[in-house]
Amino acid sequence: MAGDADTGTGSLERYVPRIATDWDVDAPGELVQELDASLCFVDISGFTNLSEKLSRRGRIGAEELTAVLNYVFGKMLEIAYLQGGSLLKFGGDALLLLYTGHDHASRAASAAVEMRSALRTAEEYRISVGKLKLRMSVGIHSGLVHLFRAGESHHELVIAGEGGTTTTVMEKTADPGEIVVSDGTKERLPDGAVGAAKGPGWLLRWRKAHCIAPGPVFRDPRDAALLESWLPIALRDHLRAGRAEAEHRIATVGFVRFCGVDSAMEHRGPQWVAEAINATMTIIQDAANSEGITFLGTDINEDGAKAILVAGAPSALEEDEARMLRAARRITDAETPLDTHVGVNRGHVFSGEVGTQFR
Repeated sequence: MAGDADTGTGSLERYVPRIATDWDVDAPGELVQELDASLCFVDISGFTNLSEKLSRRGRIGAEELTAVLNYVFGKMLEIAYLQGGSLLKFGGDALLLLYTGHDHASRAASAAVEMRSALRTAEEYRISVGKLKLRMSVGIHSGLVHLFRAGESHHELVIAGEGGTTTTVMEKTADPGEIVVSDGTKERLPDGAVGAAKGPGWLLRWRKAHCIAPGPVFRDPRDAALLESWLPIALRDHLRAGRAEAEHRIATVGFVRFCGVDSAMEHRGPQWVAEAINATMTIIQDAANSEGITFLGTDINEDGAKAILVAGAPSALEEDEARMLRAARRITDAETPLDTHVGVNRGHVFSGEVGTQFR
């Protein structure tokens, strides 16, 4: 889940993207929005290894990991917002950022190179288990982006369609330290901005920002009821209570991937896809809620999206594994309009709230 730098005043505001809180203003009653925009997918590698090392230090290790995450992502988000970006998804070690408006491709690319430079300076951060070693790969796509509002027990912001798929492919194409942009982004950048082709994309040549940062975009305040409607039921009370103590713990995690969106967009259109995603998301939510499982959020994925479910965090109940498996069985047995695939694993996780005061 994500919030904007905008006001940073509401206790729940920082968990909901600005595009979501403004949905009923921009697209009242609609399940889908089409935007001309740039998506920037930033994946930072190295946190899993760091988390494993620090987990051996118990509570002290959890506190140290929280401090590192706050430091790194605080820098990333500050840069992103200064270039007028908005955080759509925060996947633990990845950020999905949206840029709209004038020159959005250049602002997304400028933010990416500045974030890469900031990550290099983060290596100076001192930790108890050795030198901080993090690398970053970035994929950027510019063009038509589809955003969906889905679900019944809560509204979930889903990014899917060709724009989301292309963004994901660009990030997967990028090696650590590289920024790969799509044809759509290349066409909107100044001459000489990109270098050699890499797979289906192009390597960004910039080493510094090429546009003046316009500053963060501010949003209008929204009431608590609207904000809660965008938050999973199992998380509302937890998030309303404020920052919880970070910890390493055992949890069972389920990924539910739904696909077939790109072909459906082409042959059936955005409205059919919006209704299909809404129906699929409702099935996933109902399965999670019926078993007392935390619906953590959704994330971008090729040809669709994925939902993340957790049993055992932020709070634990009896038979976490069994409840997750029953929910998974219920989802796979349901007649969903989109193909669904479910994976489940139990193990060590880091659970905590990280980021900045505005996320």
